[in-house]
Amino acid sequence: MQCRATIALTSAASLILASCAMKVAPTGGDPDKTPAAVVKTVPADRTLNVNDQTIVFEFDDYVDRGVRNSITIQPIVKFSSTYGGDELTVTIEEDLLPNTTYAITLGTDWRDLRGNTPVSASTIIFSTGPSLDSGTITGTVSTASQTDLIVVAYANADKLDTAFNPMTVPPNYRIPVGSNGSFVIGGLRDGNYRVLSVRDRNRNALIDIGEEFSIDHSDLTITNGTSRKVGLRIDVPADTSTKKPVDTTKPAPEFGGATGVFNDSSASKPPYLMRLIDKQGRVAAAITVAQGEQWEFSTVLPGVYTVDVINDVNANGRYDIGTAYPFAFGEKWTPTGVTLTIRERWSTDDVRVILKP
Repeated sequence: MQCRATIALTSAASLILASCAMKVAPTGGDPDKTPAAVVKTVPADRTLNVNDQTIVFEFDDYVDRGVRNSITIQPIVKFSSTYGGDELTVTIEEDLLPNTTYAITLGTDWRDLRGNTPVSASTIIFSTGPSLDSGTITGTVSTASQTDLIVVAYANADKLDTAFNPMTVPPNYRIPVGSNGSFVIGGLRDGNYRVLSVRDRNRNALIDIGEEFSIDHSDLTITNGTSRKVGLRIDVPADTSTKKPVDTTKPAPEFGGATGVFNDSSASKPPYLMRLIDKQGRVAAAITVAQGEQWEFSTVLPGVYTVDVINDVNANGRYDIGTAYPFAFGEKWTPTGVTLTIRERWSTDDVRVILKP
């Protein structure tokens, strides 16, 4: 058995803790599907007047060393990390800014030694001054896969000029998207922010050629620590493959449909585009709808679909995600929470789709 030393920093002094107990996965019985969890951090969440540049995460079980790649710090700074089995030590390699709130986030792209992955990210915040900035940006990114997916935010959005380019301008804040599609950026000052999501395969927090992205429909404002919720969507491209084998022994499925009424009680604006999204994340059907009026989907293949609504500002019949350069905002995407089951030769009627505040 090998002993290892763990360094935990406190406000008074550095304590050296020795641990020789080896955690071993239990044998027999059902497999443990509960992911390892963070049980302690140094400094603790919401600590004030921090001047130490080392942060320690302690887990309740051993984790894979890939956890080292799951840390983000905001405002963005250079840092290094070391792995200790059931501990992760993060060292900030720049001077901490005075009177600034920092947020340290452990994302979801890591696993424990049983292969379990966390559902959502864990964040602690601390301040180098006597108070904490408490503003947050929360939201959801909907897509078929959360792999390499991040959300970035630019502070002082009201001061960004027309030459702004997220392909070259590093953001102030970067956060991984949880495996359930959610994200939280905390420790923010009141002010204006520009938010977008990108599948950041090279981890540079920029939009690069070939990377999927989606830009929010407008800048948002944090007032007294709160702001509107962000909804972003990255569609799966339509499958244009012609190489798939066709089973001619089975009859082609017959279409079904659905009817209902659309109402908007949110701050959205027409024209509205309502869409059916299949289990693969692809757009199966789209129609223009109007406030308080009947709608109908016809000739839809049988299946289970989620319903979303786009504020189709340019009335081109599709969801525009925005452009990086020249910069342009995307269109507003809203999940409705409605799921439709389409059956062959059958119309599902009286479905109410309501956009809520």
